Amino acid sequence: MNSIDGQSLLLGFVASADRMDEFAVMRDVAEFAAARGLAEDRTTERARIAVLAGRPDHALELLPDVDRAVGDSVELTWRDVVALAAWAAQGDLEALGALHRVGQGLQGPQSVAHGYLLARAAEQCGQQELADSIWRALLEVAPGTMVLRRRVMVADVLGRSTNDAKEATRPIGRAARLLTEMIPRPEDGTAPALDVVRRLEERGDHAGARLLLEALVQMRPVATGVVELRDERATPASWWRERVPGLVAAVVAAAVAVAAGLGVAPTWAPILAVVVAAAVWRWWRLPEGTDLSATDAGVLRHIRRWLPDVPDERSAKSRNVGAALTGGVIGFVVALTLAGIVTEGLMADAYATQSARIDAVVWPLVLLLTLVCAAGGQRLLRPAVRRAAQTYVDQQRATSVMQSCTCLQTVGMRSVETETYLENHLQDADAEVAALTPTLTDGTASLHQCPVSRTPWLLVRAAGREALLLRGTLLRTKAEPTPEAAETGGYL
Repeated sequence: MNSIDGQSLLLGFVASADRMDEFAVMRDVAEFAAARGLAEDRTTERARIAVLAGRPDHALELLPDVDRAVGDSVELTWRDVVALAAWAAQGDLEALGALHRVGQGLQGPQSVAHGYLLARAAEQCGQQELADSIWRALLEVAPGTMVLRRRVMVADVLGRSTNDAKEATRPIGRAARLLTEMIPRPEDGTAPALDVVRRLEERGDHAGARLLLEALVQMRPVATGVVELRDERATPASWWRERVPGLVAAVVAAAVAVAAGLGVAPTWAPILAVVVAAAVWRWWRLPEGTDLSATDAGVLRHIRRWLPDVPDERSAKSRNVGAALTGGVIGFVVALTLAGIVTEGLMADAYATQSARIDAVVWPLVLLLTLVCAAGGQRLLRPAVRRAAQTYVDQQRATSVMQSCTCLQTVGMRSVETETYLENHLQDADAEVAALTPTLTDGTASLHQCPVSRTPWLLVRAAGREALLLRGTLLRTKAEPTPEAAETGGYL
């Protein structure tokens, strides 16, 4: 009877993890295969995986025959290059320089493989700017995996403008938009956003991390997990501090209106005060907290004007105008109602004899409340916007759920896609396949199979991250004929 080819099965999982940049899973499965005697001729590949997974010490244990002086050689083997990457990851800057020179002139798959080694080695030895440049270069020639794109996001946010708020907003907006498109979506899990945020904070850019979360919340207000991450980093009572100029201007405008009604100020003063107050409320805000520079505070103001993703084909400008008009109408109706209660009820007697003076106070206040509500239209309509945003998210989920067989075109999937595919399509693996379930350092693994093609899938679960599903390869080795069968020529 033919038996399962264990090497093809396990190394198929390694190849899928490689294509998804799952370095830790790659290492665990490769070492499991080696322990089972299924990867004896792949020490160089195992060493490469160890460097990518942050274990340069293990990589060098696999390459004891490579001389440290190899960096000065004219011709290098791939085994030498991996050893250089391991030394570089341990902080050997000469090896890092030699590894950098090796990449000059490489093209195609070799260039990509070398780039990954150089970027990971640079990260591990603290050369973050070099790593950033390599990740950016890789994104132009390699498939845009989630890990690669997130590394570039970090580099772009760190490199934002320090003196132009509008320009500084662009990389943050791009990063937030990409995060909304990753799996899991912000509403289903925070792993992608949290990875980028933590990397920014580790490199000292706490403001950039906060601005990225602000942008993501502005786009997806129903992503409660991201909202919590943002709130953990926001300054307490920051909204009031930010709006101090506008609130002061509104109080002054109200005082001017009262003064004009009493004849102390000219009759045109209330109108001017109202216009000034509305302008201050709209455009002048104090930075939220001490962690934001003047430029980053400007970025926050830009972000706060963004509209959430909703199933609405109208332009952002049209939606803003509609929100302002709706808010203004709400403010006008409320102001008129309050004015009627005061003039026709509470102060009816006084209004009968001094209507002109009271109108001089009331109408500027009505106008002030109308303009303030128009400026805050988005905030007033927040409940309705949240419902629309939830509808948009539900529509996006419905169009991306994987239920039918996708074993031909997909090498792996994450989060909601994993859970749905596992529940609606895959089955538990046959006993012979399940016997090759790898052991993981951090997390648990289980094997499943497609009911149609019997393609094996490795499910990986680990604390603090989304579920991962990796496609493997199912081959069988031909059984050796028995001596009796060989003697009879196969006839009875």
